Amino acid sequence: MKNIEWYYPTIAFSFESMLEELMFHDKALKDVSTKIRTHCRRHHKQDYDLLRSVPGIGPLSAAYILSEIGDIRRFTAFKKFASYVGIVPNVHNSGDITRAIGVNPRANRTIRTTIVEASWVAIRHDPVLQEYFRKHAHHNSKAAIFKVSRKLLSRIYAVIHSSTPYEVGLIQ
Repeated sequence: MKNIEWYYPTIAFSFESMLEELMFHDKALKDVSTKIRTHCRRHHKQDYDLLRSVPGIGPLSAAYILSEIGDIRRFTAFKKFASYVGIVPNVHNSGDITRAIGVNPRANRTIRTTIVEASWVAIRHDPVLQEYFRKHAHHNSKAAIFKVSRKLLSRIYAVIHSSTPYEVGLIQ
């Protein structure tokens, strides 16, 4: 893109400036990501490797999860972990009527976004999650991927608490 010939020199200067800024931010992002992954591999190696065994969780996702949450074992129940991440419905109670009205706004948005994005990858690699997504996707694909995200989060919790790497098809 640097070799594009512009008719006006001001456009060329402006474009070159934007391109340099983009390359600077790209390099900074790569440096930070590398440092976070290196830190997690050094100080949280067992949990990092366990997270990497779960379909959909790559090196950067595992590093983000460990960096944001720290020790997942501190959550004594899956419901508490899911609530912290924000993969729980927002519930409205009025007398005898209880209604789910979307997603709870109280969440760790970085982790919730990471888990939802990892779910899109997981449904391509795990046949059980793919089948679960297809079962619910005919209504609303966004709601279905959120259900898959909760299932993926439960797998993450189970893998960390049992200290056993995930095997496709082993956990339903």
